[in-house]
Order: sequence, then structure tokens, then C-alpha cells
Amino acid sequence: MFYLQSTETVIKFPNIPYFLRIAAYFFFLIALIQKTKSISLRLTNKSNLFNLFVFITFATSISVQFLIAPVMGVSDVSFLIAISIVMYPIISWSILFLIISLFYLSQYSKEKWNLLLVISGFGIMVVADFYMGAQLSIGILQPGYIINLHYTVGLLLIALAGRNSQETTEQFKTKESGNFKNIKIVFPYFIVFLLILFVMNSYNWALNALSSGLTVTFLLIMGRQVLVLKRNRELIKEYQFLAYHDPLTGLGNRTSFKKNLEKMMDATNDEGQSMAMFLMDLDRFKNVNDTLGHVIGDCILEETAKRLKCSLGSHLIYRIGGDEFVILVENVSEQTCIQISQKILASFDKPFVVKHHEIVVTPSIGISMYPSHGDTGDLLLRSADAAMYYAKADGKNKFHFFNTELNQLMTRKVELENELRKGLKQNEISLFYQSKLELHTKKIIGMEALMRWNHPTLGSIAPVEFIPIAEETGQILELGEWAIRTACEQTKEWHDKGFRYLIVSVNVSVRQLEHSDFITMVKEALEDTGLDPEYLELEITESIMKNIVEITDTLYKLRAMGVSTSIDDFGTGYSSLHILKELPIDTIKIDKSFVDDIGGPTSLSMIKTIIEMGKNLKLNVVAEGIEEEYQARILEEYQCDFGQGYLYSKPINSEQFEIYLKNAAESKREEQRYIN
Repeated sequence: MFYLQSTETVIKFPNIPYFLRIAAYFFFLIALIQKTKSISLRLTNKSNLFNLFVFITFATSISVQFLIAPVMGVSDVSFLIAISIVMYPIISWSILFLIISLFYLSQYSKEKWNLLLVISGFGIMVVADFYMGAQLSIGILQPGYIINLHYTVGLLLIALAGRNSQETTEQFKTKESGNFKNIKIVFPYFIVFLLILFVMNSYNWALNALSSGLTVTFLLIMGRQVLVLKRNRELIKEYQFLAYHDPLTGLGNRTSFKKNLEKMMDATNDEGQSMAMFLMDLDRFKNVNDTLGHVIGDCILEETAKRLKCSLGSHLIYRIGGDEFVILVENVSEQTCIQISQKILASFDKPFVVKHHEIVVTPSIGISMYPSHGDTGDLLLRSADAAMYYAKADGKNKFHFFNTELNQLMTRKVELENELRKGLKQNEISLFYQSKLELHTKKIIGMEALMRWNHPTLGSIAPVEFIPIAEETGQILELGEWAIRTACEQTKEWHDKGFRYLIVSVNVSVRQLEHSDFITMVKEALEDTGLDPEYLELEITESIMKNIVEITDTLYKLRAMGVSTSIDDFGTGYSSLHILKELPIDTIKIDKSFVDDIGGPTSLSMIKTIIEMGKNLKLNVVAEGIEEEYQARILEEYQCDFGQGYLYSKPINSEQFEIYLKNAAESKREEQRYIN
């Protein structure tokens, strides 16, 4: 058509139907632009509209050169008539460009077949336009059955597509094919290349040195730009991969996990099926990191990912943080879940061999089923997490399904977690005190401050239940600071009332010791309450042995302040004599379990060993849980320094403890008068 229009100068004057057709085509063009744009935007890509503008610019330039100039050369044709004649082919070419773009985009739409009807209808009409344009360019127009049939069929197809259209808010996929992306990127450069050819042709290829140099330079710049775009696309792919994958193992990350979980849950709802979530972590993995280093730990994580891929095949596997892995499986029964879990456990039978280290690492697995164990992703994950920790508590290297019992425990845990946030502010938390005595003289030397929670509706909640929740949620930091401040304030008050000998012991967790502001907090508590640091003792559990490097510096700073420290529940955890002698510890406390079984040869031997070790290291030794006189006698016989337990006093509130102190002081005075 362009060839005929550029070579012929006799053009028949357009009539009113011609102008009406241009107006109709103009609205068709706007509609097609809007449709193409809507799909492109949902695909997060706006290059289709840009390419359309490039193409329109190209078509206009060619039309001006080969159509307007020849038409304006005809003396009896006005400028407006010339423009109207040129607009028709430009709009037709633009429609052709848009329906080609729409054809590629249609594969991402659920209305693909309706879009194909639209494309077919406009395609037939464009073919008719080209035929009519060829006739117009030579000054004749022969309307007839064929052209009318083309337009009629085309309009019917478009009308049929409109009638069947059912627009939805989520009708598009989110990823385009590589071929379509390549075409869209190369298209504007291809148009520029064609324009260069037309420009050179307009000069009859009579190029001088400057125009030749300009052309070559322009082509070189275009080539470089294409290479830059290619490199940028590679970088974008790399960033997209990192956004959804774990860089260490190559597995999907937490973001990918959440995204795919939502899709799987939606698909499961549509199909009326079930799906399973397996949450797995590695038993004692932190010990490996702490003792052998993070390089070895990373190697184990990489090997773990390989073993999971090898044993599970096509199942979706994710690393969502640390040593936690998640596997999602669709349309499975409980029996299939058991088989999958057994495969996972079996894949860890062989030890890991890393840098000449042979390391045995086992997994614990928790399984939750959708929708029976949770109707949201968060609930499903929490259910799997509860089941996994049950598997750990059951001896590790096991799997466990979420069940009603765990559901009750989790419900209770969530309830306590929520109530605990309000408990401290509403004065539901209080401190009870249990006395410590010198076993030889029965003289009170201090007391241990113990947290108690009395909820208005749930009643008394044991520390063994709410303290782990506080540690897990981070509330232990606020609770711990409150406990230290309250204990210091109360002890200073008793000092002012004449009980100057009292040393208060407060339990602190590893999480508190690891906090960057812990030392500052203790110092401020002592300064604000006016208590001398030598009357504050902080009790820590043996679990600090797992974090010995990080904790030691904090312990030395406490000693420098004058605050003493003790290890609680000694003999039940991670202690070693080599580490213990390096720590700035003042006291060790014999765990109640040994005192309970003090009549047994094993416990008696352990108690004797702990006391002798404490003496050799010049540490104070306190026995916990003394309830019977014979226990106190044996401990005193083995030269244990101090003791505490129900034999002397249960944990009681501050008012009761003050009465206890006064009664003890009065008894001492009576005893002294008797002696005198």
C-alpha cells in the first residue's frame, strides 16, 4: 500500500463515509490502546505503549515523506483533505501494531479466546483497509461484496467478543514469555534502523563522509545500548532470584514460601483437597556453629538442602531462616506424610563430613495439615512449629503431627502471651522471696527473688509456664528489668529497717545477658534505688555455657561493678571444669534434683564432687530445695556453705518475708539471751 501511495498522485476526493470511518477507527484505536495498556500494566510492564508511540512516529514520518508531500503537490487538494487521507493508513498501521501486541499479550489473559476474536476482527478489517487504500491511492474506489463482507465479518467478531467478555480483577498472569520480552526490547531499535534506511534512500544513497560517520556512530550506539539492556536484564534476573531464593542453599526463601503458600492454599480450596506443611530444623545445630564455626555450619546447611532435594524430589522446599526448613506438599494423606517424614529422617542417617570433621546432625519435624490445623499461613506455620518442638521434647530426630492436645497447648500459649503483655502494667506480676541461710549457723544471709503471676481470671500461673513465653517473645527484657529494680528497691528498704546483711539474688536469662543495654540497665537500677552493688547477686543458668564467648565479657563487667554472679541448677547442663574456672563466677547452686535424691549413692557422690570442686575454685556453694532435716545434716557434713528450701521458708511475698525476718531476728535475740 505504501508503495502505491508513494508512486501515484491521483487520489479520489474522500466522501462523508470516509470521514466517519476515520472517526470510528480513531475510537477503535483508543480502545485497543486502553486494552493493551491495561494488560501491560498488570504485567508490570509499560513498554507496549512506548513501542506504540515509536511505531506511530515511524508511520507518521513515512506518511509525511511519501504521502503528504505528494498529495500537497496536487494543487486542487487542501491541507485538511491531505491530512485526512494520510490519517487513515496511519491509524490502520497503528491498529495492526496493537493487534499484534495484543496477540502476544492474550496468552496471559483468562479471556484469551475473546481477545483472539477481537484480534481476528480487526485483522480482517485492516486487510480490507489495505485493499481499499490501494484503490484510493490510484484515485479509484470500487466498493463491492468482498470489502463489505470483510468489514461485516470483522465487526461481527468484535461484537461477539464484547458480548462474551467477562472482565475480572485478576485475569492476568504475572510473567511474560522471554520471546515476547525480546521482541518488545528490540522493536524500537528495529524501527530506528528502518528509518535510517529510509533516510539514506531519500538521499539516493549519496552519503558523504559526515553522514556515513553519523550513521555508523548511531548504529554503534544502538548496538551498545542493546548490550547494556541485555546486561541489565541479566542483573534483574539475578536480583529477582535473590529476592525469592536463599543465596546459601539455592532453596526458596521466606518471601517465596509465603507467596507460594498462599497460591497453594487457594488451589487447595478450589479443588477441595488438603495440603501438608513440614517444618524442620536441625537438632543441636547451634552447638555446631558455636564449637566449629559458622563456615562449617554453612556447609552443613548446604548439604542439608542437597539431601532434602535428593530425598523429596519435586516437592517445594524452603529455607526460612537459620536452620529452619519448610516443605509444602499438595494433596497428601497422613500416611503419605509419614512416608515423607521417614524419608527425611533416613537422609540424615549418614554423618556429615565437612573439612575432615565427621558431624552427626539430626532433624526434628513438625507437620500441620491445611485446613484442619489452620486456615491461614501464620496459623499453619505456628501449628507446625508447635508439633516440631513436641518432636524435640520427645527426644529429637523424630516427626510429630499437630493434634488437639498441641492445639490446646498452643491456644493456652497464645492466651498467656497476650495476657502477659498486660500483666506487668496491671500489677499482676509480683516478687516473692525465699530465704538463704548459712547451714552451720542457720543465720539468714539473703534471699532469692522469684517472679509470680496472679491473673484475675486465670489464677496463679507458674513461672515454668510463663517465663519461657516471655523469653520467646522478648518480654523477658522488660520483666527482667522490672524484677531487678523491684528487688533492689525492696532490699534497700529492708537495709534501712536494720537488715543490712541481706543479699538479694535475681534470676536473669541468657537473652538478658546478651542484650547490649544490660550492663547499663543494672547500673542505673542500683543508682536509682541506692543499693550497694555488693548486695545484688544475679543468678544465671548453665545454658550460658553454650554462649560462653559472648557472655564472659558481660560477667567481667558485672564483677567490675561489684555485682556477684552465681550459676543456678548446677550439674544438670553444659558445665565443664575448664570453662568454669575461667568464668568470673562467685557461687554455684546444687540443683534440687540431687538434693531430693541425696540418699542415693549417685546423687550423694555428685553433691560431694560439686562441693569439693566449688571449694577448690574458691566458690560459694548453695544447695537448693532442702525440705528435710536429714538433707541439711548431710549437706552440712560435706561442708556445703549455704542452703535454701521449704525446710526454712517457702517463697512468700514481701510483707510476709519482712515478718519472717523480724521473727528470725527475735529468735536470734532470744537465743543470745539464753546463752548469756
